[in-house]
Order: sequence, then C-alpha cells, then structure tokens
Amino acid sequence: MPSILIVEDDVKMVDILQRALKPLGCVIDTARNGDEAMKRIEKNAYNLVITDLMMPKNTGFDLLESLRSNGSGVPVLVCSAYVTPDALKGFGAGMRMEVVSKPFKTETILKSARRLLDLTST
Repeated sequence: MPSILIVEDDVKMVDILQRALKPLGCVIDTARNGDEAMKRIEKNAYNLVITDLMMPKNTGFDLLESLRSNGSGVPVLVCSAYVTPDALKGFGAGMRMEVVSKPFKTETILKSARRLLDLTST
C-alpha cells in the first residue's frame, strides 16, 4: 500500500488533502513544516510527498532542496498559492515533481497524485 507524506502547516488544508486522497487508499502521514518532514522521511519510506512552500521552520523550498541534495527519488507534489509550475522548473531539476496552485480542485490533486504514484486504475 503506497504511503504519502503531507507537509502543510494549515490544519484545514491537511484535512482537505486527506479527503481528496482518500480514494487512493494510501497510508497518509503529516508534518507541519520542513524540519518535521525531514525527520519523518529519515524514518519512513514514502511513495509521494505533498508539500506547501510557505511554512515556518524550514519552508517547502528547504524541503525540496534537502530531498534533491540527498538524492531522494521520492516524487513531490507542490501545492502552493505562491508559485506557478514555471517558477519551479529549474528548482526541481532531476526530481519527479508536479505543481498545483492553490486554490485547487480536489480532482486536480487526485489526478496529480495518481500520476506521481503511477496509479492508473484507482
């Protein structure tokens, strides 16, 4: 069963993402910032990381940089109101990454997660 880490400091957004991803039947873990996320990633193998960019205690940018520099192959779905897909093109070089701008439709998150998890039949 695939596992997903949601990195988001807004509790309401975490709830929205969890509900949107429920049809995938994945195990979902959460972290409130980049520091917490990296600690979880060191202890667990995730199939997908979904992250906001603007958070306290290490931003999503810091998390992306850590994942890239550590050579982590985990796909990343960035959900942020502060960035467009074009803005992260060079930043995510060598990473499997998609960007969804907030506000988003839950169907958009579900489709992106399916693509990044290589799930076509769920």
